[in-house]
Amino acid sequence: MKKLFTISTFLLITMNILCQQLYSIKESYDQILEPQYSAIDYNNNSTNWWQSWGWTLLSYLRMYQSTQDKSYLNKFIKHAYGIQVHRGSSPADWSSAINPDNQEMLYTGQLLRPMAEFVFIIKSNNILYNTNLMSGLVPSAIGTQTILGYGYFANWLQGRVVETLDYYNSEFWINDDKCYNESLLTNCEKSCADSECSGIPCTFCSCPEPSVINFQSSFAAALFFIGYIDPINFSNYTHKAEQIVVFFRNRVTEFPFNHSYTWFHDDTYREDVAHGGIDIHIPFVAFILYGNGLYQPSEMNKFAHTFTYNIWDRNNQVFHNNVFGTDYGIDPAQSICGGTIPANGTQNFYAPGEVLSWMPLYHFDDLNATPNDIYTILVTQTVKLLTDDPTAFLPSGYCSSSTQNLSGSQSFYGLSEVVAAQWDKECVNLTLYNRDVVYDQDFFAKACLIIAPEKEDNFHQSGGQSYADPIITEDVFSVESDVTVNMKGGKSVVL
Repeated sequence: MKKLFTISTFLLITMNILCQQLYSIKESYDQILEPQYSAIDYNNNSTNWWQSWGWTLLSYLRMYQSTQDKSYLNKFIKHAYGIQVHRGSSPADWSSAINPDNQEMLYTGQLLRPMAEFVFIIKSNNILYNTNLMSGLVPSAIGTQTILGYGYFANWLQGRVVETLDYYNSEFWINDDKCYNESLLTNCEKSCADSECSGIPCTFCSCPEPSVINFQSSFAAALFFIGYIDPINFSNYTHKAEQIVVFFRNRVTEFPFNHSYTWFHDDTYREDVAHGGIDIHIPFVAFILYGNGLYQPSEMNKFAHTFTYNIWDRNNQVFHNNVFGTDYGIDPAQSICGGTIPANGTQNFYAPGEVLSWMPLYHFDDLNATPNDIYTILVTQTVKLLTDDPTAFLPSGYCSSSTQNLSGSQSFYGLSEVVAAQWDKECVNLTLYNRDVVYDQDFFAKACLIIAPEKEDNFHQSGGQSYADPIITEDVFSVESDVTVNMKGGKSVVL
């Protein structure tokens, strides 16, 4: 038995009010999501594939935080469960399961980071923690643990994250100065590191070197989230994350003329845009959890200046390839041209959408920076990408092999950050198309909330799949019996 709507309106229910807004970026995310990211092959052993799922899981969290739509949490849970099962019962990491001879911590870190943040989100919300899961989303029992609600799953997932972090802390951590190595430490290397890289223990091996910053970043975020929700039992996690903060801070240099930060990928190459979008999670997560305790607002502003003064070229209205504001000096092995440098000497690592992953720093923009502020720049870039505007790409002569605007996983994650920023700063509409609502849900929009299951436009065609589970293709918006849906629109709810 289904009922059409259970509605609690904020202002007005209407059939004819005119609702206009800027480009519908949230609906674009949903449109891209279904054909490209909703299906998952857990037997795919490509390390790039696993890295891409880390970005996509993180995008689900941003979409939930923006819209409060549990469908994104449910997608996260379904896929996080499948990824964890693929790892098996061993406390070892996904990289070793994929390629035991090349355990790249980058890929594991980018899976741990959203999983740890999910645990933080659920455990920070008592109502959500005690809310039951949608039936059939995951098994009702995983091993010896009963899984009934979001809190149950968060506890189970935390256990899996902790297993993997403990494995890395035991096998990859060098010391408090160097933090993580990028590969397994031998017993000799552990002894050498324990003796502060000197003396007899280092006779038969060299002291291990730290991994690059973007490898450390995702681990720092995961350590921070778990340490924050349980500071007594995981104080060692917080300590290690704080040491990574020190590690990064010691490698950052300020450009005095524009008060921006620059840093190197390693000791040789300048950090590129894409990897820089990973690095900034160190200061950002530290700041949102601990405020001024680890990073001052002035420091966060300098990271924002890295984007608005260096990566973004104000004069030529293009993006540069690295945090120094140049198109050379990055690791040629990172070039999307297969490691070659074009004849004009430039290098291009970033795909056109990867700059969007810098959007979280819009919080720290200068108030008088418009139109060269992060938010304006990246919303403009997003709309250009979504509408196939060629000016969103690099100028003629630059190396580029990426032709599909937002197909890359980091680009797709960046799109979710743009949605989050737009929902924070703008008075947005929300259009809901076909959907079968099987759990209690609140829908809201600052402007107009529009229910239009039969509407055909750029984002939905008749007979198309719903973006929320359970997937339906009928042009209806239905609510199951005993399910309550509250709808709020700042201007109106349009039926």
